[in-house]
Amino acid sequence: MDVSLQRDCSSDKRSLRVLVIAPNDLQVYDGTTMRLIGSITSVCSDIEISLASKNLNEELKKCELKWIKMKNINPLTRLIVITFYSINRSLGKSIALDLFGRQEIDCDLIHAHWIHSIPLAKGLSEETPLLLDLHGLFELTPVDLRAPHFWAFVRISRVLERIILSNSNNFTNLIVPSLPLKNYIAERFGIQKDKIFVIPDGLDLEKIPPYEERSISSLREELGLNGGYLIVYAGTPSFYHGFWDLLKAFKLVRRYLENVHLLIITPRHMRKKFDSEGIIFIENVPKERIYKYLYASDALILPHRCGTQFEYLPSNKLLDYIAVGKPIIAYATSSVTQALEHYPLKKIVECNNPSALAQGIIEALRDLRGARIDGSKIIKEYDWRVIGKRLLEVYKNVRTIS
Repeated sequence: MDVSLQRDCSSDKRSLRVLVIAPNDLQVYDGTTMRLIGSITSVCSDIEISLASKNLNEELKKCELKWIKMKNINPLTRLIVITFYSINRSLGKSIALDLFGRQEIDCDLIHAHWIHSIPLAKGLSEETPLLLDLHGLFELTPVDLRAPHFWAFVRISRVLERIILSNSNNFTNLIVPSLPLKNYIAERFGIQKDKIFVIPDGLDLEKIPPYEERSISSLREELGLNGGYLIVYAGTPSFYHGFWDLLKAFKLVRRYLENVHLLIITPRHMRKKFDSEGIIFIENVPKERIYKYLYASDALILPHRCGTQFEYLPSNKLLDYIAVGKPIIAYATSSVTQALEHYPLKKIVECNNPSALAQGIIEALRDLRGARIDGSKIIKEYDWRVIGKRLLEVYKNVRTIS
């Protein structure tokens, strides 16, 4: 196992040592990566952090942490490991420990993200307090057969998720991003509410670049808009994120408006799968660059579908949308309706209806084009510096009571 230590973190003031287990490739800038970056950077100057992951991105290289490079592990490998763990705990833990090179890792607390990290954590230690961070639930993640591999992955993960969460001995405490999701999990799996902590997704307000008219105009020229409309979607291209609804809605919009473009900023390689007129794909963009594209938009789209986990937790992309202060069109999920309650530049439309989404886009482009507010004031409590203080308290409380 290749271990690189950027800084000696053994200072006396660092009395708490936390091992964070990442469930994904941190060089792909999806929602999971952004939650990990934000939570780690918000606390790494106050405690000793060790990060177990396949890769390390530029943001985390700047953080004071000890990186533990895991063996090459992909989603299928994690699924196999947790399946073995669910059938035979000893076998599952043995396989998981091999991914760490069977090296002992000394820590006071393990913060594991997603259920697939449970065997890795248990393989290291049964006694160390384990915080399981659920960014959502697989049982609230609908998929369709247009993505057969993802469909199979989610279906199996739902079964394993039910097994893991039905036995509270598999973890010390849970962390979830929202109060509605906490209440759902507590009722669904019979978990005491005091075992579940709420740590919301956040953003670094200091890293949001200022709006500069000249650079935004230059970027729009670079995109070849020629004075046309620009709709922007930043997010995951999946069914429950409403990606297919968005594509249907965009086709309808183009029947009514000329010279309209859809910019899709996605962590996945999607460009080769689509050859539609008016669609621009930009893939795996660092966070700071994303804000430039959001500023360049005439409207921002959040088509997350109702009847999914987005009823219980807001998208972290919605925070970015609010921060740049541009018009937002979204389906009327309960989480979005609540988050945008005091946001003036919005069009909330009927759930899971591409025609309604298209109409909302047309109305926003017609009525709100050129409008912008300072949205950072609305979401100041979601700054990672504020959230980091709450996370530190969770760490200290769990270590104290365990």
